[in-house]
Amino acid sequence: MIGPYSQLDRSLREIRLLELTYGNYDDNLVLALHIESLNRKPLAYHALSYAWGTAASSQKALIDGKETVVGLNLDCALRHIRCSLTEPILIWVDALCINQHDLDERSFQVLLMKDIYSLAERVLIYLGPEHPGDADAIERIQQDQVPQSEEDVHTLLNQVESICQRTWFGRVWVAQELALSQRDPKVYLGASTLPWSDFYRYVINLDLRKPSSLDGNPRLFPFMQTVDKVQRLGRVRAFRTTSLNLQIYRSAPALATDPRDKAFGLLGICAFNPGQAVLDPDYTKSTQRVFAETTVSMLQEGDNLPYGLLPMQPPRIVPEGSSYRRLPDLPSWVLDLNISSQVPGLCGQNGPYWLIPNRAVHPGALLKNANHIPDRVRVSEDFKCLHTYGVHLGTIVAVYSSVINADCFGYYKRATALREIYHTYMEPRKIAAQSLLHALTVDRKPPVLDPLLAEQFPAVFEQLLESQDEITFPSAFFDIMVALSGHEECHLFFTDDDRVGITYHPNTEDGVRVGDVIAGLLGINFPFVLRAGVEVFNGAPAYAMVNVAHVADHQWEHDFLKDAGPDARWSDFENHGLKGYTII
Repeated sequence: MIGPYSQLDRSLREIRLLELTYGNYDDNLVLALHIESLNRKPLAYHALSYAWGTAASSQKALIDGKETVVGLNLDCALRHIRCSLTEPILIWVDALCINQHDLDERSFQVLLMKDIYSLAERVLIYLGPEHPGDADAIERIQQDQVPQSEEDVHTLLNQVESICQRTWFGRVWVAQELALSQRDPKVYLGASTLPWSDFYRYVINLDLRKPSSLDGNPRLFPFMQTVDKVQRLGRVRAFRTTSLNLQIYRSAPALATDPRDKAFGLLGICAFNPGQAVLDPDYTKSTQRVFAETTVSMLQEGDNLPYGLLPMQPPRIVPEGSSYRRLPDLPSWVLDLNISSQVPGLCGQNGPYWLIPNRAVHPGALLKNANHIPDRVRVSEDFKCLHTYGVHLGTIVAVYSSVINADCFGYYKRATALREIYHTYMEPRKIAAQSLLHALTVDRKPPVLDPLLAEQFPAVFEQLLESQDEITFPSAFFDIMVALSGHEECHLFFTDDDRVGITYHPNTEDGVRVGDVIAGLLGINFPFVLRAGVEVFNGAPAYAMVNVAHVADHQWEHDFLKDAGPDARWSDFENHGLKGYTII
């Protein structure tokens, strides 16, 4: 054993608790470890929720007489908490109460974390040491006071925003720790404290209580992003247990020191359906294997689909300073759960939701007609290959990407590119202009506020393609190009049967290729771009999954499955074009 650790008894659900006694902030940190059983009730202890951080404290803690290196933020947390104590307390702290060098123990203790946090007398949230201005903000929150002068409100917004940018708010573990707390958690900011409910209520209502003279002020935009982050945590606390798909989606921007915790850190607040693989924390498995098992479990859920929630590809531009790197040797069908957390500010441009029509925004709702048919998705024993069912929708014969990926203000260039595509490719093949419009608008209602233009949108779009006029402001053509500008990151493609579609890939030159296949997969006709590989299974090619796609006028679901009997098998529908696909 490394450090002051003795063996825990799994059968008794034993955990370690730190004994923390009163002391001044600068006193040496002297702690004692106690082994307790979660089977023994009542067990009085607190549980700490904090951000690990990467820096180590320059002062070692003395735990059971042994010097132990402690993270800087944890060192500050224990020192601030003990300053307010009137009697010793027992407190559970993951970094010190788990032998982090014992992977088996770590897996077992993470499995117990649902009980550890839900049985705790109270969860203590440590946001970090106090910064200049924090005391003023905390005092206003404690007094539930909002200033009425614009200058004071601007100052307050800066202070609250600064607090909410603390690392704690971006941790994946926070959702579980907050949701499982049975009593109102106690928030520490330095030595200052307040109930979580008071902090949450104040932050989310601050926009409504500000002076009306600030309505529409650009300064409010970054603050509202902060509010959204806090509200996301509030939703997790209000709806404590939900599906794996939704928990991972809600926590997508959150960071984890160990990427496997993008899944393991949520298991205590996930509900699994019958027939869905239940995940258990196992730190002996690679990140690739954990992400593969997580993707399979999400696909088996039956109420939603991960490919409609999470990006398969990273953004085209990764911000400077981002630590995101593609995970090597990850099968193409496996979701890299690191993408959204490593580039949170840009995760929208590569998300799948803008490629899914309104009628299919929740693809899981379409699964009800096929959920009773077994083996909609199967995975190989090594979790390298995914087997599913679908129909061939076409083979890509033309791709246009860079021509419609001009900068977002290059409306004339983009209009010129669309006109050229229409006249040189579409007209000779008698492909209707409306198919292009349906591809670019994802079959949704025209995205314009002007009701008159919305009604005339299809006709004006055709006029734009036929015209050679420049795109001037103001004009209906300008409004149309603005409405379509959300797709400057997309690849436009045409298939051998003259279908028009769009998809996304960060590589504008080679990310989507002529010869790639469009297939409607997963038993609901969900369109994907696939690329045939050199591997062959049962005489058929294996495919790499490039990304989800949108195909103009495409009908999701299969009508022939709506009357499928209780004993139906996928092979029963081969005469409708349904066949097996192997994805690697």
